[in-house]
Amino acid sequence: VLAAEKLFGSIGSKEGNLMIGQVFARWEETLTCTKSTVSEYDRAVKLFIKWTERQRERLRSWSDLRLEHLERYLAELYRANYSYHYVYRRVAPIKQASRWAARNWPEQFRHFADGLKIRDKSAANPLRRRSYLSIEKVGELLVKLSGENDWNVLPGIALQGLCSLRVQEAFRLRWEDVDLDRGIISIRGEKNQYSDRTIPLPTAVCQILERSPRSGERVLSGFSHWKNYGAAVRKRLRKLPAAANIEPKGLRRTLPSEAWKAGWYGDILQVYRGHSPGKTSTIDWEHYIVVEPEKLIELFREQVVTHIDETMKNFLQSIVQSDQQSGQLAEVVELRKVS
Repeated sequence: VLAAEKLFGSIGSKEGNLMIGQVFARWEETLTCTKSTVSEYDRAVKLFIKWTERQRERLRSWSDLRLEHLERYLAELYRANYSYHYVYRRVAPIKQASRWAARNWPEQFRHFADGLKIRDKSAANPLRRRSYLSIEKVGELLVKLSGENDWNVLPGIALQGLCSLRVQEAFRLRWEDVDLDRGIISIRGEKNQYSDRTIPLPTAVCQILERSPRSGERVLSGFSHWKNYGAAVRKRLRKLPAAANIEPKGLRRTLPSEAWKAGWYGDILQVYRGHSPGKTSTIDWEHYIVVEPEKLIELFREQVVTHIDETMKNFLQSIVQSDQQSGQLAEVVELRKVS
């Protein structure tokens, strides 16, 4: 929880006297989301508080805040050319806290953020829209890395590009959660309640994991921190011209983008990726729809994996051949060293 008292002193006797940081602190105490999400909200709150301290007005009490202040804050973020997702993560917690305070103390506070719209500025300019890698381009990158014997990063890029794992999900994946006999992995997600999932793997990913060296508990044991892994992914992406402008987490855009174009985008894909089923209500999904785990895996295979395998079939042999050639080259080099 944000250390509001250290920033603004002790809480006043009346809610109307609450300082900005104090209201945020009380709001954070009511959150029921994951620790990582709370931490993300806390960072956004601290940045907003620092911003209020720099303003010409004395913005100290919660009652000092107006819609114009949040609009000014949003405008500064837009001018800094931050991505829509970054801007949203910075501003959305402020809106949530504003709504919460107005509901809890309606006589003292109003919902000052009511009516604020966080728009994706890049959507109006196609030149600024984020690009994505097609499944074919992911296949080309995997063949290239396999030929270079780059097994330190190769499994992670395969999992992100063809299974839509988040950067941290790929980094945390343990061998004990990989069942190659059944061709499935279990993901211990931390993003939300839908992140925990068991999904079947495309054939190419199975082949890559079968050939991956096991040097530790994690599949990507060569990295001690997910940020180091992310930096390595970024470096490998630059090896392919089509991927040069793709950020590490941008590999998750491959499946939904390809599915939308080909007509197989839907709730099953969303659940496969660790999201809530968009077209299904939360109440139905959590309380009324009963899907046995094995049946869900079967649906994943039918509605997601088959499409990936169909596109990747031309790359499977290339990945195997590249791996064999790199292995033979390594053997030749080793023999020359011995001789």
